[in-house]
Amino acid sequence: MAGIKDEQLLDNYLKDLALQGSIPKTIENYKSAVTVYMNWLHKKGLTCLSVQDLSNKEIVEEFLFYLREERTNGHGDKLSFARIKVIFSSLNTFYEFLEYKGFVKKNVILVVRKRYLKQFKNGYIPAQRKIIDVETMSAFLNSIMSLRDKTICVLLVKTGIRRNELINIDIDDIDFNEGKITLKQRMFKKRSNTRVYIDDEAIRLLNQWIKRRKTLAGQDNNALFVGERGRLNRHGIEEAVMKWTVRFGLHNPASKKLEDHFTCHTLRHCFTTYLRRNGMPREFIKELRGDKRRDVIDIYDHIDAQELKRAYLASIPKFNLV
Repeated sequence: MAGIKDEQLLDNYLKDLALQGSIPKTIENYKSAVTVYMNWLHKKGLTCLSVQDLSNKEIVEEFLFYLREERTNGHGDKLSFARIKVIFSSLNTFYEFLEYKGFVKKNVILVVRKRYLKQFKNGYIPAQRKIIDVETMSAFLNSIMSLRDKTICVLLVKTGIRRNELINIDIDDIDFNEGKITLKQRMFKKRSNTRVYIDDEAIRLLNQWIKRRKTLAGQDNNALFVGERGRLNRHGIEEAVMKWTVRFGLHNPASKKLEDHFTCHTLRHCFTTYLRRNGMPREFIKELRGDKRRDVIDIYDHIDAQELKRAYLASIPKFNLV
């Protein structure tokens, strides 16, 4: 073990992530974070295995100091608190793997992270996403002149699904009679529930878009959202949303502040907020969002599909779409 190189440890770790079912984007993000740490260690003549137990915790503390005070992002600014948390989250899973395989005696990252990366430590206040009220959301949605892009935004805010989940929806996944969409099984590690509901407004708009979609040339696949080259990808969905949020004044791409941005993921936040404000039980919201069940009571509580659908239709706002 003493002769194993960091690059080999990293390669084995990435294979372990894949074995656990992590998606390629997650694996790439974890690789990037661990590489930052490895490069810093190597400049000091150290390796990942230099951190074996709590007797070496000062190395990790020094790395944290480097991230906070010395390392900058692509714009020359200090790293955000959120970015540092992501790096340490990645390192935590890396050292969990090393401990599991017997390369280190103890995962020290967890101890250091718990002590120094508390969210509100030293007066830190996290940035808040921009959440708009139902009236403003209605005005925004009705300002979108593209039927496809309008349908994309409505589906995101009416279902709370993630961008990748939206991309992979096929026409056959939509049950208009039951008012539901079945997301792809086993495709998304983060999602626990693959069934989402749609109300009459969303159904009407989807039907309009599917009719329009048939007139597009060369669309011989079953993808719900397409462009000139077939199924829209992540960038295509992002453009379809941000083009209109910029025009409406919701999104400022030049700003570095989270509260000045309005993206696909912001629509998921709006979905969650609207349901909560309309009195939907927390466990129902989690089920619709597809959040993993972590508490014992959540695992034992079997939510009835019809009860969930009724609660959804009673809580999801109407946007008076035209």
